[in-house]
Amino acid sequence: STGSARRDLDEAGLQRWIVSGMAVGNHTWDHPVLDQCSPEAQLVQTERAYRYLEQILGAAPTMFANPTATSQRPLARCSRSLGYELAIEFDHRLADIDGDPFSISRLRLDSDASIERVAAIASGAHSAVFALKNRLMRRSA
Repeated sequence: STGSARRDLDEAGLQRWIVSGMAVGNHTWDHPVLDQCSPEAQLVQTERAYRYLEQILGAAPTMFANPTATSQRPLARCSRSLGYELAIEFDHRLADIDGDPFSISRLRLDSDASIERVAAIASGAHSAVFALKNRLMRRSA
């Protein structure tokens, strides 16, 4: 971490992002841990951000990225009903090219990551260690 405060894009920043050719997807309204939210709250988080982005973009967003949770399953139906083409989980697995488009894995790579960390993440070693750690934690609970 560089110690800088988190800064969300305002509407002007979002427009600059779009004009520069970058993709925009739904990441919820205010970034809760969705696994800890009720199904109703998950729906509100997803739909509110969807409607806002639809208004700003002039078209519906086609991608949803779960901000912190490890399971997309409760949101898959909502994602499909809103017309998303894909949904991304934050589960530290390497993606399967033939996998479910509503359960695509992503790996986190911060801008200040060392070359060694980048190599570990890209090789799949990070994913294997993360999965092993989670299994061990579940067994001890």
